[in-house]
Amino acid sequence: MLDGTERIGALNTQIRSVEQEVQKALNAFRSEMHRLALAEQAHERFLKSPDSYAVEDIHGP
Repeated sequence: MLDGTERIGALNTQIRSVEQEVQKALNAFRSEMHRLALAEQAHERFLKSPDSYAVEDIHGP
């Protein structure tokens, strides 16, 4: 059985591990949000370009 200080040490180790996992998840989330924002910007640029005309617009219905 662990005494009080050993339990505190074990809990601190678990907390640090969880904090690292949370930080890793936040970093992945931020990276994905950045990637999506860039994709959205590229999509907006495409929609404003002549390349965005639909086939129906060119050849008719």
